[in-house]
Amino acid sequence: MLRFVRGVVGGLLVFGLGGCAHYGPDGTWERTGDARFDAKSVTTPTDSYNLLTDGTWAGSRGDRYVVRDGALQAVAPFASSGPIIGGQTRVWIDREGDGVRFTPTSSRAEHWTFVTEDGKGIPSDLEVPLYIAANLGLGGLWVTYSDPDYLEATWHLGTDCSVVVFDLNGRRVAGWLERQGGNPCPTPRFPDAQVLARLAQRRNERWASPLRPPAD
Repeated sequence: MLRFVRGVVGGLLVFGLGGCAHYGPDGTWERTGDARFDAKSVTTPTDSYNLLTDGTWAGSRGDRYVVRDGALQAVAPFASSGPIIGGQTRVWIDREGDGVRFTPTSSRAEHWTFVTEDGKGIPSDLEVPLYIAANLGLGGLWVTYSDPDYLEATWHLGTDCSVVVFDLNGRRVAGWLERQGGNPCPTPRFPDAQVLARLAQRRNERWASPLRPPAD
């Protein structure tokens, strides 16, 4: 098993291998990220979060989060040390026609925007677990300014944004991560399908969906 870390430490993006990987029958590198989620839970090899009956999300390390007045925030007494959201930070959840935007009130939480390829919204019961999973390490086709195959003329990300394209059991979604304290990302959009196909072919990789399939 490979370990994978993507996060923001000291204002810098940190990248590494992780999850599981093997070669498929067609020779493509089949990869699975660490974080898996559904409407009631988020898990990685080292962390887990579960939705409780009172509406809070409880982490295995004791931290808890809840949505109040349209914003996700840590629940006391863990509000000062939560690994997902720290301090009194609130993360506003704004539903868009083609996705959802998470905007923090301080740098103690990550700024994510998710845009769907089909132009339809993301189910509301997946919003919070998706945000938690994104903080823990989403598996998908990542694009950053520092990638050897990055082309600014194609992506226009600049140095302070990154994008991960992943599958939600048949629906493709692009997650835009804005570096804490950096310049704003360009208007989030789903990348051109041909550009993604060429990139995936060059990298010879295919990512499993981080969303668990529904139980039979």
